[in-house]
Amino acid sequence: MKITTIISTLLFATSTANASILNIYDNNGKPINDVDTNIIDIRDFDNGIWTLSSSTDFFGSPWVAYNGRVFDRAGRYQFNTGNGYYNVQLNDGYTLGYILIDWAFSKDIDIVNIWDAAGNSIDIDGDGIAGLAMIDGPFSGKSVNFSVTAASQEKNKITAFVDIPATTGLFGSGLIGLLSIARRRA
Repeated sequence: MKITTIISTLLFATSTANASILNIYDNNGKPINDVDTNIIDIRDFDNGIWTLSSSTDFFGSPWVAYNGRVFDRAGRYQFNTGNGYYNVQLNDGYTLGYILIDWAFSKDIDIVNIWDAAGNSIDIDGDGIAGLAMIDGPFSGKSVNFSVTAASQEKNKITAFVDIPATTGLFGSGLIGLLSIARRRA
């Protein structure tokens, strides 16, 4: 019970989990997919990790997201897709996410997204369509975006409470163990 509580506390002290909405738009800004609102979006700003998951198939096939990274420092970012580079500028007050997706028979589909403070996916490439046109995978040329809740844009502000008697006991037992090892060597 205690180890589960500790692991849960560590996980939730550094990350936020929220619902996300997936849209993919054609070159005219029209959605080409049914909106998936079953996406779980977790961003760990302290460690720069972004994960997505959904139980809803996309165009009849399951998909998996992995190796996601999240950035909240303004600057220029470049991502090598193997079929070209994404070059994006992140401004103050925005969040950048980069993630790989496997879908159907396609592997390592690169997706880049930038959110404003309210969690809305913004137009990155200036084509008037939210998101960024993909340069690899079966949806090349289509703009993909994940809009999220504003709460997921902030670092989680959970305060950790430490049980002082338990901590003191743990420290004391560790110290006794070290002293007994030192006596054996002497």
